[in-house]
Order: sequence, then C-alpha cells, then structure tokens
Amino acid sequence: MRYFLSKKQICELFDFYRKTNSLDSWKQVCYSLEISYSTFKNFRNGTSSLPETIYAELLATAPSSYVSVLSNTVESKEDNWGRIKGGKNSVVSKINKLGHEGYLKQLEQVRCTQDGASTLRKWHNQMKKKNPDLYHKIQKERWEKVKHFLPTKAIREKAVATTRKRYGRDHFRRIGLKGAEKSKITTSEKQ
Repeated sequence: MRYFLSKKQICELFDFYRKTNSLDSWKQVCYSLEISYSTFKNFRNGTSSLPETIYAELLATAPSSYVSVLSNTVESKEDNWGRIKGGKNSVVSKINKLGHEGYLKQLEQVRCTQDGASTLRKWHNQMKKKNPDLYHKIQKERWEKVKHFLPTKAIREKAVATTRKRYGRDHFRRIGLKGAEKSKITTSEKQ
C-alpha cells in the first residue's frame, strides 16, 4: 500500500519520529529508516507517497490522539496504482486517436498474434518464397546498417557469436543472411 498525506501531516509525522528517537539530524532519521536522503526529501516534500513500512514506523512514534485523527484523513492506494493509472490513460489516448472501432480492431490484431518470434519467422519464410529479391535486398541493407555500428572484425565476430548463441546456430540462415556469419554478404544477398 502507498499512503498519501498532506505536506503538513508528513512533516508532523517525521517530527514525532525524530523527537521520539532522539535523533539530532534529518540524516540520522534517514539512516534509522534505511532510506536515502533524496528519498526522504521526496517523502517530506510530499512529492512521493509513503510506502507501508515507512508509514507504520512513523505512526508507531506518533501520539495516539494524532493517529486517530490522521487515520480518517489519509488516502491509501495499491502499490501498483501508478501502472494501473498509466495503463488506463494509454487506453483512453488510443481510443481518442483511433476511435472506438479502430481501437477494438487493433486490439483484435494484437490478440491474434500468438508469438512474436513465430510471427517473425513466418514473415521471413513468406518473403523468401514470394519475393526473394526484395527479401535479400532488405536483409542486405539491414546487415550493412549493423556492420556500420560494428566497426571492427573482432566486434562483428563477437556480435555474430552472441546472436547465434541467443537465437540458435541457424539464425542467420533462417533470416536469409548466411554470409553474416562470416561478417560478409554472399553473392545471392548482394543482388
């Protein structure tokens, strides 16, 4: 849970904590609560909500009369409330951009895509069969761009080894770049 208090309430809670524990400075308060000074400043300024652990420690030092008043005014939300809010906002912006029907259509297309890797593999296979010249041209340009960012042969070889390890030994053959394994382009790929 995250707890939202007014700046005045937060300052009072931290003051109670500091006085009760006989701490001389705010840095000692940070050390006692096991938080960084910048996090402490964010809490104290009210720019960040209080996590449940910190809130409980602060409440333990506050007078019971203050706690009863505070419990009626504190707002609490789930830990991931920001992600939920962000997700809702992104849906609203997509609907505003695409319209309700367009959003539902895009959502259906995304749901129909089962696995990104298998979809990509299907695209490579279809392109090789339907339009091999265009496919090899696209792959050649792609590899040339990659080579531009991998200036030395040693770096290219390491990148090739990492790619083969991550995606399988036949990765370059599957995507139509057999020559990429040797850091060059084959004659069929040059066309």
